[in-house]
Amino acid sequence: MDRAAEAIVVVFYCIGLLTLIYAPPLVEGMLVSSSHSSGTASANSPGTLSANVQATGVQGATNQGPAVSSYSYTTSGYESRRFDIPVELKDPPLVVQYRFTPKSVTRTKTVTSEYGRKETELIEYEMPSEDSWLRVRIIDEDGNLVDEGGYGRLPGEESGFGNLEGKLSTYRPGEYTVVVRFNEMMGKFSF
Repeated sequence: MDRAAEAIVVVFYCIGLLTLIYAPPLVEGMLVSSSHSSGTASANSPGTLSANVQATGVQGATNQGPAVSSYSYTTSGYESRRFDIPVELKDPPLVVQYRFTPKSVTRTKTVTSEYGRKETELIEYEMPSEDSWLRVRIIDEDGNLVDEGGYGRLPGEESGFGNLEGKLSTYRPGEYTVVVRFNEMMGKFSF
């Protein structure tokens, strides 16, 4: 077999492999979206989430609806929101990925040189806002915390987290709720 024939065989093998991997989820996604739109509620009605739509949450609102298999949300700027997303995990793992940036605030500080004339200067610097925080949690059907991550300290909590990006996961089938809460943060999460 010459090189051209080998290359053709490899290309068709890759196409077949990709078809086996990606075609069943795509077909399943089409079936899920058509079953949502054939019901009495509109596919865009509040409280209804299908497996292939992006969130359009309202500040302080909870996006609760039927269990979904995938979900994605990207902020349009610095936002404060909460999402409670039910997930029926039949084919583990469930991996929630997040990447956020806190709002920056400008502070001023008076510094005095310890050398020479010991001059006092007023300097400005930027730092993350103390009001910026993020919590990402996976909670099982009994209300137990499975995994948690995030950034900053929530009001009223003793300690905080320091991860602006990360992954949470669970490897057991079951019913879970992915809870994502953030304040004055910009970024995205998906699973």
